Amino acid sequence: MKLNKILTHYNYDELRDSAWMVGDNSKDMLSAKNAGIDSMFATWGFSPDGSDHITIKHPKEILDIVL
Repeated sequence: MKLNKILTHYNYDELRDSAWMVGDNSKDMLSAKNAGIDSMFATWGFSPDGSDHITIKHPKEILDIVL
């Protein structure tokens, strides 16, 4: 729910904009799915063991994905 509030606050439009959740636990991945945005699992955070369709091991990998 909070993620949807953030997206609304920034006038996110799924037809015009892109949004990503970079998270370190299963709740983050579920939040992204519920909000209808893409996600990637970061192994350096709260839980190094987890998965998503995109798993990243270093912050700079984010740039290669979103740019």
